[in-house]
Amino acid sequence: MLNQLYYDRILNDLLNFQVSPYLKPRTQTLRRSTPEDGSAAKHFIGLSNPAKTAFSHSAIADEEEAALPGLIRMDYGENALASPNALHQSLFEAFSKFQLLSDESNCDDAIFDLVQKRLGITASPKSQLVYGNGEAPLFAALTNHARNASIAMLFPTGNYGHFVACAQAFGVSTNFIETHEKDFFKVTSETLEIALKKLNAPAWLVLTAPIVNPTGASYSAAELKQLLVVLKKYRSVLILDTIFQGLEFNTLPGIETTFSDQQDNRWIILGGISKEFAGGGLRFGYALTSDIEMIGALQNSAIAEPHSTLRYAFRRLLEAQLDEDPLLLKEMSRQKIELKDRATKLADVLNRNGWKVLTPQGGLFLVAKPTTILNRQYNGTLVSEENLASLLRQHGGVSINPPKWTGIPHYFRFVLSMQSEEFVEALKRLEKFYQALS
Repeated sequence: MLNQLYYDRILNDLLNFQVSPYLKPRTQTLRRSTPEDGSAAKHFIGLSNPAKTAFSHSAIADEEEAALPGLIRMDYGENALASPNALHQSLFEAFSKFQLLSDESNCDDAIFDLVQKRLGITASPKSQLVYGNGEAPLFAALTNHARNASIAMLFPTGNYGHFVACAQAFGVSTNFIETHEKDFFKVTSETLEIALKKLNAPAWLVLTAPIVNPTGASYSAAELKQLLVVLKKYRSVLILDTIFQGLEFNTLPGIETTFSDQQDNRWIILGGISKEFAGGGLRFGYALTSDIEMIGALQNSAIAEPHSTLRYAFRRLLEAQLDEDPLLLKEMSRQKIELKDRATKLADVLNRNGWKVLTPQGGLFLVAKPTTILNRQYNGTLVSEENLASLLRQHGGVSINPPKWTGIPHYFRFVLSMQSEEFVEALKRLEKFYQALS
């Protein structure tokens, strides 16, 4: 959160062609955090139990070690591939304008057209869009409302770790739907109904779809429709994070009909620019819903909106995508081909070096289960599922997400979308680590 606020401040300064006066050069040397001896603890108010739970989640607890110099981060889900020229052009055009009219920075129509084209959602008079500096503040606002209204959140066992940690930090009741390898760790209508029956109260299902983080699996339109039917039966809400849509390796037939006959369900769509367009430094997120409670939850929170310059650039980018600009389509196709090729190469290396890979269907990552890499020795240390990520980080120079991050027992996440030279080096290091085992 602090990193995001810092970069939000820098971006705002850049967009306004100024540097805030309080940004003074630092002369002190910052030290790494170290454990205190405990003598000062009595003078300070400690963390709440929900905060302790959240900060112990692997998504947060492992971040400091993962950021050490020299590590190749296959645990960091940003898209570091080349962003399309249309993004550069729209940003340049936005910066070059002396003044922007409100209509010029209004993204509503472009986003309505996008979600209708991709998911079959038709805008209604009740439909509202709320913008944020990325998806994080939007999800945090929803989570805060869930806490205040005593609403439970449901997550698959196979989820985005930061969403779970956020819910835990707010003290929301977090519940998990058991998923299975035969279903590619996706939620099914049967497993969802079991979870809702057990709760015996309406809940909010948090789902990253149609492309799933962390597995790279994909939901079909039929599968999502079945989930919506069950949610409606139990008066529950779907929070659908679509941030990875557009990164599927192959076309998902019929996905554009997902909501065509489900308009009376309770749902909210989250989306943004960072993954599909490799625009991680541009914090732009949106939430679309026609649900009164969801609208209230967002509007009653102090969510900072993206600068008008960024909104203008995003509108122009979406218009190019909707108009099927030939150059943009070619670049986006090239990105999918590159990701699919990397998934194939990484899977080959892992399968030959002690892992079993679950083949992804899209996204920026894949998951794999250690097999023959376990119960072997590395410099006298027995390799186990519990210490594998740590050993690989400390001695192999590669950081990956362990099962406690992915939420899937036995499965680790590997990110595909780092810079090209880093990806090549990561493959070499994974092989070298396996060969060093005895």
